Amino acid sequence: MVDHNTNNEKDENEKFDFNRDIISGQDSSKKKPDTWYLYFVIATGLITWIVGGGRVVWSSSALVKFNSTDPAINPLGRPITTGETSLLVGLPGILSLPSSFLFTQLSDLVGRKYCLQIIGILSFFGYIGLAFSSSVPIIITFLTILSYVLGGIMCVFPIYLTEICEDHNRAKYGCLLAACFFLGQLYTNAIGPLFHIRYYTLLVAAPLLFFLIFFNFAPETPVYLCTKGKKEECMKALKKLRGNKSGNELEKDFTSIIQNVPSLKNGKKPNMSQLFFTKEGRFGLLLSSLAMLFQLMSGGSVLVPLMAPIFNQFKSVVNGEIVAVSISTLKVISLFTTVFIIERIGRRPLLIISSIGSGIPMAILGTFLYFQYIGSYVINEIEWLPFVAILIYYVMFGIGLSPIPIPMISVLSPIELQSASNTLVFTVTNFLLAVFQAVYPLISEKFGPQWCMWIFALSCFIGAVVFYWLLPETKGKSYEEIQQILRNHRYLKV
Repeated sequence: MVDHNTNNEKDENEKFDFNRDIISGQDSSKKKPDTWYLYFVIATGLITWIVGGGRVVWSSSALVKFNSTDPAINPLGRPITTGETSLLVGLPGILSLPSSFLFTQLSDLVGRKYCLQIIGILSFFGYIGLAFSSSVPIIITFLTILSYVLGGIMCVFPIYLTEICEDHNRAKYGCLLAACFFLGQLYTNAIGPLFHIRYYTLLVAAPLLFFLIFFNFAPETPVYLCTKGKKEECMKALKKLRGNKSGNELEKDFTSIIQNVPSLKNGKKPNMSQLFFTKEGRFGLLLSSLAMLFQLMSGGSVLVPLMAPIFNQFKSVVNGEIVAVSISTLKVISLFTTVFIIERIGRRPLLIISSIGSGIPMAILGTFLYFQYIGSYVINEIEWLPFVAILIYYVMFGIGLSPIPIPMISVLSPIELQSASNTLVFTVTNFLLAVFQAVYPLISEKFGPQWCMWIFALSCFIGAVVFYWLLPETKGKSYEEIQQILRNHRYLKV
């Protein structure tokens, strides 16, 4: 005998599950594997991050050459001064502060794909100009152009990546941003000591040729096409990116985009004021800014372009350029490890572990520098310590503080205000980074580098506390669910 009541309840439950899945953007069936086309698009776009990582550490090997008295090595013809070093490292970042605003606005105007292609072209010609520069003002000019481009890369590509991914794979591909960024640093640090600065610079730019050719075959993001009312093009992009899904599943994905884009659901245009006058907007912006601030104040981003010359000052048994290559290698390994574990562990636990694990070796490094400063005999017995401490630091930095904050900006923002949120957060953090990189050589020379290391360590420990009390977990959540979490957040974890 058939139980009709049971069948009716089953039908109702299935209907409820279907509606719930549409709202959350998830399929109750088994998740489909990512397509090879998605891999191709992401891998091609990540070339911009590889080259961007090279831009950040280009100064590390270049400054070693600029300090040389050999004209065959140093294109300046004389050793660079401390003041010129400060300007070369810090000024391009300050001058390029508007880049975040300009490129995010451009991406809203012409689309994410075309904006990234413009960035690629500017980057390629910027490196060519840098390769043939032979005076500090001209070098700073081309570094400023490349800093503008880097600001665009760091703002626009995370949005592109977020908008072509699904809820279940967004985090792991987001971690690839930092992994490829440091892969570019490894590549740049590895070739820096081997080549003349002109060929070194051209080799840093070489991967862009692959990007400029093959990114033509990438699609515009479905979300961007949907916000512009281009449903047919949106469906074509979804079909390319998720070609192993059925027609019904693609329709469900399209419906999910509609549900997650407020202007398509309620007919109201997005307004930047939502970031400040709604609780979820304010709190998402606050959490994104704090994550980026603690990433910056942990010291990893400040020290990278100065690593080789800094380590040569430590009087360590290991050469500074070897340290730079070793650090980049370990960072790449730790970051690719994070790609495979973040969906299991979650962003919040990794950020807490990373903050504590980064603070301890940084405090030890500061203590070593203090002993060196006072001339203690102890340092003769532990000359290996700075090398080990900095390697441990960058391993711990690479599992959380490095890869997670940047994609978090897009994840915690309302989907239509990602450009505005990225602009605000990156403008502030890029300004602070440029200031810190510019003043670090001056503070280190005046007061000693140990104080810088202790400040970095303290910032790591404070960050761990902030992440524990304020940061919610967003693992596997849709945009709608994340905004709901922020809307209902009690500000403190109790």
